[in-house]
Amino acid sequence: MFFSLAISAAVVILVNQMRVLAIVGLVNVMGIDEGYYWGHTLLGSMVSVLGGAIALVLFVWLSTRKPRAEREAA
Repeated sequence: MFFSLAISAAVVILVNQMRVLAIVGLVNVMGIDEGYYWGHTLLGSMVSVLGGAIALVLFVWLSTRKPRAEREAA
């Protein structure tokens, strides 16, 4: 269970870093007003929602799967 929590937390941290980098990239390309709006409000929200969903599905999948010994025995 702690393994799945650690993996999911790492995914959330990586997704947040991608979101911040997207905001920085768009601010550099489009300027502060437009770049921050598009990067934070629209793209950042989509990246956060999708990343959170992926982290949640990954956590549930990892925490509910059978132990390795049971999977190999079957």
